[in-house]
Amino acid sequence: DDVTCNFEISTCERMCQWEDALGILNSMWRHRVKPDIVSFGTTISICDKAARWNIALDLLVAAADASIQANIVVVNAAISACAAAGEWSFALGALREAA
Repeated sequence: DDVTCNFEISTCERMCQWEDALGILNSMWRHRVKPDIVSFGTTISICDKAARWNIALDLLVAAADASIQANIVVVNAAISACAAAGEWSFALGALREAA
């Protein structure tokens, strides 16, 4: 279920295992468990910490495509990932999309 998957993703966050977190997120869809804002937000946060700004943005778009409204924490993590990589135009784009 989504609670178990979110716990597993949170465990990945503590260990900065972004690839494993993405795998869990993808497996949720395969097993017909709909990811929620926690699933996406935690995975985006891991991508921020792992300097994977492009994946963080892809996840932000995927959340929107899944009709999941990103909150300020999730958007901030995506912006932070872009900013840390010097990708200011993408950071500003994410901010505009959130507004």
